[in-house]
Amino acid sequence: MLVPRMRSTTPDVSSALEHEQRSDVAWRLSASELTKAIRRRELRARDVLESCVARIKSMDRTVRAVVALDLERARRRADEIDARDAPAESDSPLLGVPCLIKECIPVRGMPFTAGAFARRGVVADRDAVVVERLRASGAIVLGSTNLSELALFMECDNPVYGRTENPYAKGRTAGGSSGGSAAAVAYGAVPIAIGADLAGSIRLPAFFCGVFGHKPSADMVPNTGQFPPLVGTQHQQMCIGPLTRSAADLATVTAVLGNQRCTFADRLSLSRQRLQRMRVLDARIPGWRLDPEIADAQTRAVDRLRALGCSIERLVLPDLRACWDMWRALFAEGVPASHYGNLIGLSSPRAVARELLLRGSSSAEHTLPMTLIALAENSLRPTPRRRAVGQHAAKALQARWLRSLAGDAIMVAPPAYAAFPPKHGRTLWRTPLWLHAALINVLGFAASHVPMGLSCAGLPLGVQLIAPVGRDALCFATAAVLEAEFGGWVPPQ
Repeated sequence: MLVPRMRSTTPDVSSALEHEQRSDVAWRLSASELTKAIRRRELRARDVLESCVARIKSMDRTVRAVVALDLERARRRADEIDARDAPAESDSPLLGVPCLIKECIPVRGMPFTAGAFARRGVVADRDAVVVERLRASGAIVLGSTNLSELALFMECDNPVYGRTENPYAKGRTAGGSSGGSAAAVAYGAVPIAIGADLAGSIRLPAFFCGVFGHKPSADMVPNTGQFPPLVGTQHQQMCIGPLTRSAADLATVTAVLGNQRCTFADRLSLSRQRLQRMRVLDARIPGWRLDPEIADAQTRAVDRLRALGCSIERLVLPDLRACWDMWRALFAEGVPASHYGNLIGLSSPRAVARELLLRGSSSAEHTLPMTLIALAENSLRPTPRRRAVGQHAAKALQARWLRSLAGDAIMVAPPAYAAFPPKHGRTLWRTPLWLHAALINVLGFAASHVPMGLSCAGLPLGVQLIAPVGRDALCFATAAVLEAEFGGWVPPQ
């Protein structure tokens, strides 16, 4: 039955089960731990599912991250898993694991609005390729998560479902556009959720919500079926990827999404000998003020990798203007005029003016960020000369970073500049928060967010790991090392 929701330190499995009821412990376990317990009949898939449903109901009162549930189909699938012998691990690496999907990715029979008022009532008639692969891996698709309107902003808010709160601090954003997926994982609603990243839309919510997130290498995971439809060079920049509570799950889910037969398990841990050969590029922007606690998290990560045998090199990141020029040059390539405005009826100045006049009233059909994006999207398009300059700069930077990251080398960078999760309504002019994340999309590199505990105010800290195209496993391995050293995900209180 479709149930719409409209506006309005992981323990050891065996020891945990000795002290807690099975349905109570499940929400705190990673996907890999849950799958092992289900295979061994230590947990029933149905109990795991009901534990997640209970967490979603609890979360819905405050966080509002899940917008629709497919309970009947999910329960039927869980009962099927419990009634049969477990298939081979290689065939079902996510057996019995509940997962949630960002609502702009089609799931058959589920809402498919992308948070757009004009698409209310639209239901997907088929699964996206990534959803098919998750089902084939044994995962149970439980429902859909909230997002920003048309998946185009860092605030998880839209006129269809409303706003998602940060699980760690009410009144602050969960990030965007995959904020619902990140918030659901952070709260313990599911061990894995799927997001999409065009300009940091997985990594920023992962940072704001204190979980792991991965933007796969360009072309590793199929983007088919999303709304809004991808145009021009967006096909190379957009990446569907996972948000999880463990580094191992990042590797397994990315392998499933990319239709890889292995789960990268054999490459998740770095031996001490390999660590001693590994180079770490400590990436900073000279002269740019980074919050001291965020800067300290990066310093602690780099220092610990140095202590484990890595050699450390400093790397200067491009300034904000250079990032903007490179991202804008490639993002606009092949995109029709008024593309997003046309999708939601905001293509004319008159329609935009009407929407601005309706701000704050019940008649408004769009969020302020989306209205301003529709107003500005044509004026933000670079001139042919600026586009050529930006594209040339991006190619030169990509070549330079490929040389720097040759061999066993990884970049450690801040997850975002200047701020912790901003308060609602204060994200509109915070361009520095996403530009350096967007730069990675332009280059096509792989990137992971790794949680690094909480600040003095109880807000998530983290670092971003960056590797060249095809070297995703190096991100996962380094993330696993940092998780072991610093503890990874911390449940919100």
